[in-house]
Amino acid sequence: MQQRIQSKIEGNDGGEQFSKITMNSSYGSDGMNQEHFSDIKLCDIHETFRKHLNGRFKSDRKLGDNLYAVEFEQQKFNCKTCLQVAFAVLDCAKYRFMNFYYNFLTPMVDMNRVHLIYCDTDSMMLAVAGDPKQNYKQGFSAVVKDKEFYDQNFYKFFPKPKSIITQENKSQLDNLDNKGQRKLKIKELQIENEKKPLGVAYEHCGSTLIALAPKNY
Repeated sequence: MQQRIQSKIEGNDGGEQFSKITMNSSYGSDGMNQEHFSDIKLCDIHETFRKHLNGRFKSDRKLGDNLYAVEFEQQKFNCKTCLQVAFAVLDCAKYRFMNFYYNFLTPMVDMNRVHLIYCDTDSMMLAVAGDPKQNYKQGFSAVVKDKEFYDQNFYKFFPKPKSIITQENKSQLDNLDNKGQRKLKIKELQIENEKKPLGVAYEHCGSTLIALAPKNY
C-alpha cells in the first residue's frame, strides 16, 4: 500500500497500477481452486491424434481446419496457498461493503433516486438521479435526505477535502518553511487519506455506463 501511495505522489501511473494489481492478486490467487483448472493444449490434427493415446486425454474440440483444443485430466493439485487469508479478506470486504450500504448510504440518501447497477468484491457502481441543472460530478449532493447524518458521518468513509486536511495538520505543516515541501506534504496527506484502510473513494464518475455481466471484463 505504501508503495502505491508513493507512486501516486510521484505521479508514477505505472508504479501505482503495478502495486494495485500486486495487492489484488496477492490474496485473489490464494482463493483459487486448482481442482477446477483446465489443462488444455492447442494442437494440429496430427498432434491431436497422438494426444488421444495419452492416458490423461479427456476431450478435444475443433477450432479450425487444422487447429484443435485438447483437454487433459488433472493428475495432481497444489494445496500450498494461504486459504485463510483469501477467505478473511473476502469476508471483511463483504462486512465493510454491507455496513457502508445499509448503515450509511441508505439512511443518508433518497434511495428512490439511487440505483445499484453492479458491484464486485470491494466496489460498487451507482446511478444517481441528481439535479439535472448540474453536471455528473455532483455526487450525492442533490439526493441527500438527512443532512445532519451526512455531516456527521460522510468523512468517516469518504476522503476529506484539502481544507479540512490542511486544518487538521496545521501544526505539522507550519514546521515546513519551504513552500514546495509544504505543497508536497499536503498532497501526500490527501493521498494517504484517500487510500486509508477501510475507506471509500471515488474511482470514476460519468454520464453513461455499459454494465457487462460479472467478471466479463
